[in-house]
Amino acid sequence: MSRSTLALPVHRLHDEEVERLLATGERRAELTALFGDQGYRELSALARRAAAKRRADGPRVYVLPGLMGSRIGSRGLLLDDVLWVDLIEIAAGHLTRLALPAGSRLVALGAMLLNTLKLKLSLQIAGFDAQLHPYDWRASVSALADALNQRIAAEADGAPVMLVGHSLGGVVARLALGRQRSERITRIVQLGAPNHGSFAPVLALRGVYPTVRKLAAIDRRHTAEDLARIVFRTLPALHELLPDPGLTGGADLFDATSWPDDPLRPDPQQLLAARQERARWPGSDDRCLVIAGVRQETVTSLASTGSEFDFGLTPLGDGTVPLALAVRPGEPAWFVGEKHGGLPNNGRVIAAVVDLLRTGATRRLATSATRSRNPVVRQVSETVLRRVAPHKVKWQHLSPDARRRLLEPVVSPEFHGTVHPAALERAFAARGAAAQPAPARPRRTLEVRLVRGSITDANSRALVLGVFHNVDPSGPAAAIDAELGGAIREFTLRRMFAAQLGQVFMLPVARSRLLAEFVLCAGLGDFDDFGAEATAFVAENIVRTLARTQVEDFATVLFGAGSGVPVAMALEQQLRGFVAGVKHADPDEVVRRISICEIDPRKYAALVRAARGIAARVQDTDLALLVDEVDASATAPWKNPARATASSRNAAAGDPAYLLVAMTAAGRNAYECRSSLLTAGAKAAVLSGAVTLHREDLLQHIEPLETGMATTRDLARIGTALARTLLPASVREGLEAMVARPLVIVHDREASRVPWEVLRVGTTHPALGAGLSRRYASDALSVARWRDDRGASDPLRVLLIVDPTLDLPGATAEGEALQQLLGRKSVTLDVLTGRDATRARIVAALGTGAFDVLHFAGHAFFDAREPEQGGLLCAGKEVLRGADLASLGNLPALVFCNACEAARVRKRTRASASPTRQFGLRRTMTGIAEAFLTGGVANFLGTHWPVGDDAAFAFSQSLYGSLLTGDRLGDAVLTARRRLEAIPTVDWADYVHYGSPEFRLAGFP
Repeated sequence: MSRSTLALPVHRLHDEEVERLLATGERRAELTALFGDQGYRELSALARRAAAKRRADGPRVYVLPGLMGSRIGSRGLLLDDVLWVDLIEIAAGHLTRLALPAGSRLVALGAMLLNTLKLKLSLQIAGFDAQLHPYDWRASVSALADALNQRIAAEADGAPVMLVGHSLGGVVARLALGRQRSERITRIVQLGAPNHGSFAPVLALRGVYPTVRKLAAIDRRHTAEDLARIVFRTLPALHELLPDPGLTGGADLFDATSWPDDPLRPDPQQLLAARQERARWPGSDDRCLVIAGVRQETVTSLASTGSEFDFGLTPLGDGTVPLALAVRPGEPAWFVGEKHGGLPNNGRVIAAVVDLLRTGATRRLATSATRSRNPVVRQVSETVLRRVAPHKVKWQHLSPDARRRLLEPVVSPEFHGTVHPAALERAFAARGAAAQPAPARPRRTLEVRLVRGSITDANSRALVLGVFHNVDPSGPAAAIDAELGGAIREFTLRRMFAAQLGQVFMLPVARSRLLAEFVLCAGLGDFDDFGAEATAFVAENIVRTLARTQVEDFATVLFGAGSGVPVAMALEQQLRGFVAGVKHADPDEVVRRISICEIDPRKYAALVRAARGIAARVQDTDLALLVDEVDASATAPWKNPARATASSRNAAAGDPAYLLVAMTAAGRNAYECRSSLLTAGAKAAVLSGAVTLHREDLLQHIEPLETGMATTRDLARIGTALARTLLPASVREGLEAMVARPLVIVHDREASRVPWEVLRVGTTHPALGAGLSRRYASDALSVARWRDDRGASDPLRVLLIVDPTLDLPGATAEGEALQQLLGRKSVTLDVLTGRDATRARIVAALGTGAFDVLHFAGHAFFDAREPEQGGLLCAGKEVLRGADLASLGNLPALVFCNACEAARVRKRTRASASPTRQFGLRRTMTGIAEAFLTGGVANFLGTHWPVGDDAAFAFSQSLYGSLLTGDRLGDAVLTARRRLEAIPTVDWADYVHYGSPEFRLAGFP
């Protein structure tokens, strides 16, 4: 009977026989159970290619598995008698036979192929003579290194050798390099090696290591503590891998008195021998190349309570080996976001190993490990860790996947990404081998993790946010912004990120308390245009960006779910976009995990209900979606409150509602006004519609305001009429429900001529209710520039321009009053009055970049024939235009033009009107607001029609009084409007604010 027909247990076969079965396709069902469906597909394809390309004359490489990564037992002719790791042996309680010295007759039989074979076969395809080097991981590291050197010396050809070692295998390789006599070893590559030890042996010796507890759950005779006491206390390697006390700043664990006084305390003689061995380990060697995993929650410290240890976990490691204990100073190192057990199966890591063996360098991995300045530490006691696998289970009841995961985190069964073909083929082709047709690529797996918890706690390399155009960060974005000290909001205020559809903006955040390295803001465009196609387009751009920057996992939230889109619909749209991205823009299969976070329990439940069905619809024969669930809310580390900033205080004040308005001509005498309202709060939604109106109807409402004929009693009627004329019923009803929230109106040039401040819904003018501000929707606006380096002790600096034309006595009185008010507040004032206020002097003053505020009390100038010539009228009738600011550096953060019609961006010329009294709807006129915003000003405050002297005086007094107490700009404008209303005067509706209502003057609380 041939060996191919014998039903031999595959886990007891020799390594070479398993490779043959993979290459021939025999015993597929059993090998699939052993390796998993994806693992079998990938390994069988690699085995066929390796068999076709194997050459004995390639550079020799030994691959060393990690701790617990070699099978232990007795060697047989055809079948090995496996003790480690055989489920039947474990269930029978035979793991105690591993204890030394009684178990010294057992030998290393082979490697755990689950996480060594992919690396070995890939090296063979790349032209190396790659061989596995299993070893008895129980023995002293020095003895293991000597045994490796003996094997190398026994090779009769005397050829040079390179080593690749995972975990403990990397340490064995390092010692072999340092202890060799014949200089046969030329280079070694370490994968997650504990060069200065690790806390994992401590966990194993205390019986709380996850692997130990899972094995004990199968063992019918022993507890985890029994295995620790009987077996692990006898193993020299575990003791030699204790963490270096000089690098952890904790207790000296080579001293028995540092351990709890119980039966699990290590033998003092074992600890003494381990200390002596560690002292003989070689130092740094530039022939040793290190690859370390990062951004995985890892035990990086411990403290004794007397009866047990408390362990501190941070993301500064690979889940098993802390970064500080993995890298030696002076040695080349590369870093990857991968867990310890997954390093040998990571396609990008394997490609990097090929590069390092060939040339000693690679560009596939990062050369620096981004670390958080103050990483969040989660404390876990031994008592908590003993809750892992607390009950006995029958091994027969374990699923194939559970069996593969028994040795996690030491051995991980995931196959993260295929190795880039070019990395494997280059060396082989150079040796003159015939090109072979590439086999079909195995089905790719994309993990979709549903996380119940805040995105701020997500342990991913990047956090991804969707941001609407002209909408400030809110919800998850505001939470992340608070952790970043208001950086996202500041960049939005400065118009550095316009959030156009598909636009991306990456912000490094390594020095924050977030676990991620980057925050990626993805532009969602205008909220009224957001839909399935937009979602898919944005999601694809996200994947494209992260794949190109080698970011393998990211966390995000559902886009559009905060604007009324159903959870299931938002999830399917987003997943389809991500799937399109990984197919079209990620050929190297970099992205492998997407975490979708949801903090609301109701929405999270809807997310879970929809996810698996959607995943089944979205995946195909080339890509499988693996859906997993994580409740991070129960285990999220406690954080100190984020540093209080103006931005975080603003976010707490309540998100505004946004009204998007666009007006277009609909014939010679009509307009079409399209509007969309983005409401806020728990039941946010987008309400949209359009109305067609006659020009004369709109003029009828506006002209009394612009001609000064309207009275305070007329404002309610005019405001209601404007709402009914311009907005559909659904939008009006939505606005009425939002009267308790600030309103931001985003409009185009045509709609800017409408006095939106007069708008009335129900019984309320939003401009007098919670406040109203505007944003000008134009791609021509430049990045806003203002000085933000002024300290809290530095005085506010204001440039005051008063009556340059010497014909406005009210402006002169206003200037004198402001000098008195601001002088009492220790504000530094630079005043240019009358003939001194020339255009040249004003531009020169602004060119210094020293001013926080520009206040102009004078005339605005418009020229209907040359709209771009409009501006502020200076002495000598020269005009200060927005274009004059374009070449300047830092501009005032606030420009307040208390001048006639300064805020208009669309004007009409009447033959009978003076240059400062042009109004209507017939001619296009670029006004001061647009010019200054385009020139780089962040906040512009002006008037829509000519303002009376008394109203101008009262408004400016109130505004600065509020701003100098630290109020937000929107609140200060609201207070000033209410003061004018109380006079009473219609001019409360005259003042128009373009910019962010959240803005505060720097240096004020």
